[in-house]
Amino acid sequence: MKKILSFFLLALLLVSTVSSSSEECKLCTDLMYDSLDKLIEIAINGGVIGTCADLCNKLGIAPLCMVCSIACDAVGINGFMDLLDEVFPDPIYICESVNMCQYNDKANATITDVVINPTSGNINDIFKIGISFNVTNTIATGQILWNVVDPKGFQFGQTEVIIDATPSMYGAAFSFQATPSEQEEFPPGEYQLQMQVCEGTCGSPHPHSFVLANQYLNFTII
Repeated sequence: MKKILSFFLLALLLVSTVSSSSEECKLCTDLMYDSLDKLIEIAINGGVIGTCADLCNKLGIAPLCMVCSIACDAVGINGFMDLLDEVFPDPIYICESVNMCQYNDKANATITDVVINPTSGNINDIFKIGISFNVTNTIATGQILWNVVDPKGFQFGQTEVIIDATPSMYGAAFSFQATPSEQEEFPPGEYQLQMQVCEGTCGSPHPHSFVLANQYLNFTII
């Protein structure tokens, strides 16, 4: 409930703001990461969709509908449907395409440190990940990505969106618990932690998306 209220207040701020801002970019990326699959499903199975309102109102939550309509109106219903119909739909690329997020093809950054604690742990332990990176040319809209590859080659991970990271030192922290599940068995052996800092979406084939820096670290689960 608090998240919806916060989203609604930010949406109201967006409506009253003419220029592009970090706030409207965050609104758009939050919407796309939360609702992209639902928007694609609506576009495919929602019947006749002739306007942005026809599409966005089907999300059913007022602040989501509001931000969706702003994004859709920027390129028109046909342009928005084309973005949803991409082979690799990409939340950041969509937000850039509707002019709610900016990009910088000259972005530059280096990773200065990556740590994981513990470096050798047991099943059910909590592993804490830290990254420090130095931005030397602004990351307009990008990601920090961490990815873990287990001894059998299976992978899991997480991303965090970066918006308007001007030249400076930055840090971020993540964690995961090594509790076996259907998605990840956590077999004993050596694991690889992969860290990336990117402009745009890490690994995306779309324009304005590229890896700025990456670093790898091994750790063990006994």
